[in-house]
Amino acid sequence: MLKKILFLLGLALLFTSCDGEKKNEQKLPPLKAIEIPKTISGLYAGELPCDDCKKKQVKVQLDSLGEALVEEFFIQDSITKVLSKATYVDSAETVTLLFKETNKKWVFKKEGSLSLVYLDLSGKPYYMESGIAYQMLKILNKPVKK
Repeated sequence: MLKKILFLLGLALLFTSCDGEKKNEQKLPPLKAIEIPKTISGLYAGELPCDDCKKKQVKVQLDSLGEALVEEFFIQDSITKVLSKATYVDSAETVTLLFKETNKKWVFKKEGSLSLVYLDLSGKPYYMESGIAYQMLKILNKPVKK
């Protein structure tokens, strides 16, 4: 009987201490709204298909004058970084990158204001084995280097 009473008292203390914590909780301040730029220029990052490597990560900086700086990271047993310059053409539905040193061309479909979906030669989205389209996402707040 004494054990049952002690058990019930312990449960009562447990529940009352939980209620006390709820009363002392502070509400977090609301997050500041992020303003989405209306222009295509900015920093993009994502993954693109790669025939000769396990994975290819890319970062693309599009400026307001139609120039692009492209960083490609080819991942195998090690990581190889290739830096290229390109120009880009922004149409209503697509963005086309034309590389200066090579005969390479990338075409992306605009998906909203924050995503560029990579298109294959027939103009359709190029999909990963997982069923997700290869794409680049716009980075709204560029990371600060320390």
